[in-house]
Amino acid sequence: MKSRKVVRARSVLSRAGVFGVVMAAGVAVDALAAPPTLYVDPRGSGTNGLSWQTAVKTPQQAFALAVSQHISTIKVVAMEFKTTGGTDRTQSFVIPVNVAVYGGYAGLTPGYPDPDEIIGTSGLSGEIGTNVRTDNAYHVVRVQPGSDAARTRLE
Repeated sequence: MKSRKVVRARSVLSRAGVFGVVMAAGVAVDALAAPPTLYVDPRGSGTNGLSWQTAVKTPQQAFALAVSQHISTIKVVAMEFKTTGGTDRTQSFVIPVNVAVYGGYAGLTPGYPDPDEIIGTSGLSGEIGTNVRTDNAYHVVRVQPGSDAARTRLE
């Protein structure tokens, strides 16, 4: 009689949900890699946003990449970002469908060895002109239509 080897599988969970199944013996059966996270820090290289070192410079760049790369998580360094570097009051931060945006990270801030440490807040600002209300952005943050409220976050 041939012996059968019984292998048990367990679910691999993360903050974003179930990503696949892994065999107890360490062999992947149907495992999917966790979707990548995008990083925003003006001190990053701006290459691809897939690490703090290659972070994109602005949330707007990360939002565009999240759409084209099907990425659902964005981490933003603790600092203030404006809707535009110019004076176009119609510009706003548009959060893509089903994307979670988390802020307040150390990123490449000097003196912090752990870039994922929360050290403050990330600000999204519509103050684009002088310090008066009449030249601010009309809308600071918008969420793309069709977003699932359970998966779209701004924290």
